[in-house]
Amino acid sequence: MSADPQDSAYDSVASEFSWLVCASVAIDRTAQKNRMSSDKTQSFIDGERAQFRFRLAAMLYDAFIILAVWVFTIVLLVTVTGDSVVGAWVQSLLFLELFVFFVYFWVHKGQTIGMLAWRLRLVSPEPFTLRQAFYRFLGAIASFLTLGLGYFWIWIDPDRRSWSDIVSNSYIVRYSRERSSSKTTQQERADPPHDGDRNADS
Repeated sequence: MSADPQDSAYDSVASEFSWLVCASVAIDRTAQKNRMSSDKTQSFIDGERAQFRFRLAAMLYDAFIILAVWVFTIVLLVTVTGDSVVGAWVQSLLFLELFVFFVYFWVHKGQTIGMLAWRLRLVSPEPFTLRQAFYRFLGAIASFLTLGLGYFWIWIDPDRRSWSDIVSNSYIVRYSRERSSSKTTQQERADPPHDGDRNADS
């Protein structure tokens, strides 16, 4: 029994319509996510440039996290292999973990865990890209190889930028606690007082 051409055409149109709806929803969600990210970044552009002591505290915080990840990785490898793990491949793996940790948080979160603890945020005139993260990582490596000179550069640069900030066209700001509750404050201002509240005040 051959299929009805009319039914086949209907199924084709329905399938095409479903595909268009799914594509439209995906595009709308992506655009909404980009707008939210842009608005979130815009709210930090005018923040105070982070001072050296806060950036140092955030780096130490992240260093403990990285150290914990490295210890976990080595213990896991020793457990799986049943022998000590040494060699260039282990060092390469640990270095890759370091790179992925910072690049992921810089690009997708705008702040590492240590930066979050000290209310620091990475700000860029444009959406922060993977290429910028790569340059920023290279700047951090150069700063450490010069015994921290790249970070001490914050005291010289008028905009408090380190070498990592300069090469990645970005900078670090420190936001206040009030900024996180700004939406709540705006909502309270937008809501007029109730009659019962007015009577209570009078």
